[in-house]
Amino acid sequence: MVKNMFFIVDSSFLILLYELNYLDLINKMMEICHNFIVTKQVFNELKRGNEIMALIGNGKFHKNIEPDEKSWKKISFRFPQLGSGETSILSVSRDCKSSEKVCLLDNKHARDAADLLHQDKHGTVWFIEECYKVRIISKDEALIILRNIRNHSFWLDKKILIDTITRISREK
Repeated sequence: MVKNMFFIVDSSFLILLYELNYLDLINKMMEICHNFIVTKQVFNELKRGNEIMALIGNGKFHKNIEPDEKSWKKISFRFPQLGSGETSILSVSRDCKSSEKVCLLDNKHARDAADLLHQDKHGTVWFIEECYKVRIISKDEALIILRNIRNHSFWLDKKILIDTITRISREK
């Protein structure tokens, strides 16, 4: 993973890490020079927004970022099935000057839209695997988190989850 990566995150990512009590992974990723962006629309989707944000350090965490209105409207019109948070993530990603950015989206429609807009995207499962790869968490911790994710009813691709569990399990 490249240093100084910008992670533009969706509410499902934050909620899942919060419910599993793993928001500290965000702080640990920020310690190794990564930035996290939460758009104003995503923040507004969070029922526990202030509580979640209080658990995350402020160093490289940019919150309440406003997408460009013209860009947001274009994406919203093209992909009406997306929520305002997902639309804002894709808008901010398109307008972000850094080439080192990734949208963290678990919703299939949002991931498909990201592909059509040529925006790099991954999900919560990928993020956990990246935390393992950079040694923020151990193999055992990664597997526990991934197995716990399986019990939550978020928009996760079960095949990606199972493939990731299998890949990490096989590593020495």
